Amino acid sequence: METQEIGYGTVTFEDSEGNQLELMVLDYFFFNGQEIAVLADKWCGEGCPEQDTAACEACDVTIFYMTVKAEGDEETFEPIEDEKLLQQLDDAYHSGEA
Repeated sequence: METQEIGYGTVTFEDSEGNQLELMVLDYFFFNGQEIAVLADKWCGEGCPEQDTAACEACDVTIFYMTVKAEGDEETFEPIEDEKLLQQLDDAYHSGEA
């Protein structure tokens, strides 16, 4: 079986209590001039009926959208908290408009 690379790697975030959350960077797109990263907490596994999609309800995948800030060769990801903007990003990404 061939191993397939998905996305752009992983990033690890730490909350204020020291809990770590590893997310996969699935994609990047621009929305209103701002670079947005699409991240997920996991990817659908083999045998999933929706294996080729990022947001899979059957596998309980959670999608995160974050703004990307470039600082030299480094990228930082900043969470987006505006619910209306998050919905707009989700609609744009899943409709293929992004």
